[in-house]
This record gives sequence, structure tokens and C-alpha cells, in this order.
Amino acid sequence: MQTRSSLSKRRILISLLLFISISSLVSLLNIFVCQYEISLMFSMNVLCAVLLYYDWNLFGIHYNRAKSNIRDTILYGGVGLLLLSV
Repeated sequence: MQTRSSLSKRRILISLLLFISISSLVSLLNIFVCQYEISLMFSMNVLCAVLLYYDWNLFGIHYNRAKSNIRDTILYGGVGLLLLSV
């Protein structure tokens, strides 16, 4: 199976590793904070901010794709909002 992406494989792998490392950072922070929910929230916020800065091109690609397909964007945005609210 071959996928096409304008991002390099290296950037994709680093993004995946950042996402996977959330649980490790939660465990490390939980030693000091002793409250799992706060550790989880902080870890997700920090690593997602790093991911945003690192892969800004990825969000630009999605934005350009959404601009050219308004109907699909509204449909999938509505479905996502519905699933999040459930």
C-alpha cells in the first residue's frame, strides 16, 4: 500500500513519536503533581503546541484542502462535532 503525502516521512514519524510520547510525559509529570488529570492536560497541551509549531505545513495543507471542498468540510466538521458532543 502506497500513500501520497507532500510531507517527508521523517516529519511524519517525528509527529507520531511526539503523539505517542504523551503517555510517557504524563507518567513523568504525575510523579511531581500527583494528579493524573492535570498531568494529562498539561502533557497534551505542551506536546500538541510543539506539534503545531513543528508541522505547520500539515495544517496549511488541510486548510487549503478544506477551502477547495466547502461542502465536504461542513459535512465532516458537523459529523466530528456531533461525535465529540456524544
